[in-house]
Amino acid sequence: MQRLSAVADDMALVLVVAPPGYGKTTAVGQWAGTTAGQVAWLTVTGQHQDRQRFVHDLALAMELTRSAGDGLGRLAASLADAPPEEAPARLAAGAAGRPVTIVLDDLHLLRTRAALDLVLAVAVLLPPGCRIVAIGDRQPRLQIGRLLSEGRCVEVGPDQLAFSREETRPSSRRPAWTSAARRSTSYSGGRRAGRRGCSARCAP
Repeated sequence: MQRLSAVADDMALVLVVAPPGYGKTTAVGQWAGTTAGQVAWLTVTGQHQDRQRFVHDLALAMELTRSAGDGLGRLAASLADAPPEEAPARLAAGAAGRPVTIVLDDLHLLRTRAALDLVLAVAVLLPPGCRIVAIGDRQPRLQIGRLLSEGRCVEVGPDQLAFSREETRPSSRRPAWTSAARRSTSYSGGRRAGRRGCSARCAP
């Protein structure tokens, strides 16, 4: 998990990609518990192939952090109030004011070009100190050339997800993800859940 801990604050997009069973969600959840600001967590489902649904649910996840700036209310209010042409700028503006980490779990399930382009557009427009963390079983079809050339995108693979001896050593301290649960909220499939990492279920 050391590679995640070393991610710079100015990194707009963090791709965490590894096959099932590598503990991606757990690692990101623990890391999120150590980051500054709020964590908005959206678990991607098949419904999010619809860009309008994706915009709505992402706006709601960000709004539930209670740190989002003005402008998200309309996007989160209903599907009809999520105009796709305005969405990237308004979602990025909603992260202004204090650091926000937007976690998109199971991003490999997102396959439509419109929805994938939305993720990239938001990452490009995010204010300094904010980032998108995309978790997937395989490489998402994001066109990340611009962010890579600007040094604002980093990829974390299976080798970097391994826990150090210190991280696996039994400890009497409360796990990092429990502190994140106090200040992060997720939204998925029409349900809300206070969390460290997943919707309507406990830590994996």
